[in-house]
Amino acid sequence: MNPANIYKSVFLEISAISVLIMERNFSGVLIFFLLHGIASFLISQIILSLMPSPYRKKLSVNLFFMTLFNTATLFLGYAASFYMAVVMMRKQKLGEKYEISSVNASQLLFFPSVKRQLGEGAASVDPSNLPKETKLKIMAAFSGEIRPEAVRVIKSFLSDGDDEIRLYSFQTLNRMKSGINEKINSALLELEKEQDDYKKALLEKRLALYYSNMFNLEISEDSLMSFFMEKSLFHLSKAEAFMSDAELLFLRGQIMFAKKEYEKALDAFEKALRYGMDGHAVYPLIAEIYYMRKDYEKVRETLKKDISLKLDFHTMPIALIWEGPLACD
Repeated sequence: MNPANIYKSVFLEISAISVLIMERNFSGVLIFFLLHGIASFLISQIILSLMPSPYRKKLSVNLFFMTLFNTATLFLGYAASFYMAVVMMRKQKLGEKYEISSVNASQLLFFPSVKRQLGEGAASVDPSNLPKETKLKIMAAFSGEIRPEAVRVIKSFLSDGDDEIRLYSFQTLNRMKSGINEKINSALLELEKEQDDYKKALLEKRLALYYSNMFNLEISEDSLMSFFMEKSLFHLSKAEAFMSDAELLFLRGQIMFAKKEYEKALDAFEKALRYGMDGHAVYPLIAEIYYMRKDYEKVRETLKKDISLKLDFHTMPIALIWEGPLACD
């Protein structure tokens, strides 16, 4: 980013407005848009430099369209563009990864199948139509992601017609489960040796999170789900005896949600929000509780509380559906 572009763009905008005020005719308007367009080009360069690198791969194309957008929308476009850059930086800070370079994106762009029920998810991809090479690339890209979305995609290949794809997806899920078990065993060994109370509490928190992954991601046997819930709750209570933060409250809410103790889950989620937990993670779960209670007006109100739900591929269709006029009918 060249800081001098900021001063140049401000000077050009002031000049453009001055010309428009003095020359209130076609020539004045033409000169205004010429100077404003150059200023928009300079500001667009600054905005693009703030965005995470994955969004700057086609720099010339993105620069052209952003300049066009900022020029056409006058000064409102600047605010919208800077807001978009802030949202992207925020998503990067939260650790969200999109390994798009290793997958042929054109083969994955299916129109989402949106369902009315909140709990059914926002969109689904039919893996049966994908080429084998693409399926293998998807699993390779998602194998290191301990996230519900990644596990959901990999599990969808368990019923694939190709034996190799089925075997690879089964092995990938087993590797995920083994990786979590290794982290659990490592944390337990550290806990036995640790003497400092605060560090013990941090280890208890880690253990609660690892055990919660086993049932939240649904990668373990159904018969062990209750066991992992109780283990997660046990270590969570140990951590809460010494410390308290938004993540612990959110985790308690997740455990209560999995145990179908929805009133306790709702209480924990609301406390997590007050402690500063990101609403993007919490509001969908709160909305789902209200949905199961058939309190549809509360579902609608909850999903409108965080605008970032409309900026995420997984939550956007749900947020838009519940914003519509028929959502609470």
